[in-house]
Amino acid sequence: MDELTENAAQAIEQIHSNWIEFEVAGNHHSLMAMCADDIELWPPDSRPVLGLGAVSALMTLGKTRILHIEITDRR
Repeated sequence: MDELTENAAQAIEQIHSNWIEFEVAGNHHSLMAMCADDIELWPPDSRPVLGLGAVSALMTLGKTRILHIEITDRR
């Protein structure tokens, strides 16, 4: 696999920083704008939530505070 260019790595870091900023601020609209229609959210101890509409609805409820984000199986 080819190595990332410095510009690509910086772009990824900026996306990650934006995501965390929106998450902490509770800015769900901006979070969902960053997602594809086929987003999958896999909450711990719960069934996966599939699709932009379903994930957006869940995020809007905002009853759970996120303490840790783990990213796996990147594609």
